[in-house]
Amino acid sequence: MNKNNLHGLFLLIIVFFCVTLLGNGVVLAQPHYMATIHPLTEILKKLTQGRAGVNRLLAPGISPHTFDPKPSDLKLLEGAAALFYVGEGLDKEWVDRLPALKKVEMLSLVPPAYRLKMVEHFHETTEQNFVDEKNGHVEHPSPTDPHFWTDPHLVREMLPGLVQILSSLDQDGRKIYEQNAAIFTEELEQLDRDLTEQLKPLSGRSFFLFHPSFQYFFKRYRLELAGVIEPFPGKEPSPKALYKIVQKIKQTGAPAVFTEPQLPRRPATVLAEAAGVEVFMVDPIGGTSGRMTYEQLLRFNADIFRKAYE
Repeated sequence: MNKNNLHGLFLLIIVFFCVTLLGNGVVLAQPHYMATIHPLTEILKKLTQGRAGVNRLLAPGISPHTFDPKPSDLKLLEGAAALFYVGEGLDKEWVDRLPALKKVEMLSLVPPAYRLKMVEHFHETTEQNFVDEKNGHVEHPSPTDPHFWTDPHLVREMLPGLVQILSSLDQDGRKIYEQNAAIFTEELEQLDRDLTEQLKPLSGRSFFLFHPSFQYFFKRYRLELAGVIEPFPGKEPSPKALYKIVQKIKQTGAPAVFTEPQLPRRPATVLAEAAGVEVFMVDPIGGTSGRMTYEQLLRFNADIFRKAYE
């Protein structure tokens, strides 16, 4: 048998081997995961780099609270080994409606002792209580605050559980996931130390937000969430509640109202004008220039909060 025949036979064997593997359900390509929002994508990329690909479902500037998946969005999920989402109070409602695939709720990986309730800091100023018509008394709803990623300490706490889930989806990648988690843990600890030092002068200072996306961030770095304009997306506060917030802004001497790029700016602007303060933009989601990586996102927001009091 001459060299050309041997070469041809070798190629046939390779092709046959690949077809056999694919026919038996063996995936030769690297695993691919999807995440609903940008911060989750960046966290997952830190663990999967060198092993798997990660993409986000929502583009920057789109609120996960009000997102409604379209057929074009569903196409992005094709071939994904799993979809990672935040959970109740953010994206769970529409994630539950998506076609069957492996879905991983990230909020459930946060230790229960660290989870905060949305109602803790703002129900008195925004009057977003529910009235039980039958018994005539006020009920205080207490959904869990889903914005856990704004605290790097909580992200660090959830890494072991996240590594376990990734390893169950891709057993051959366990070692890489564990090694990446160890590196990411050190980075998160350094980021936490830096933010603690940067925000120390703001300890106890009052802040008024359009939406309570930074409650975990504020608790970690001892900032005071003094009021919220719109606690739940789409539920605008009454004129009476807005008046109370304006009065409280003046009483506390807070220098600004903070809005977000994913939500309407006008309510915050109107409130700020009434209170005689400035409007600053913070971003819990990121995904744009200067806010691409997880670290960049948190540092960006820390800089804005610090700038408001300069």
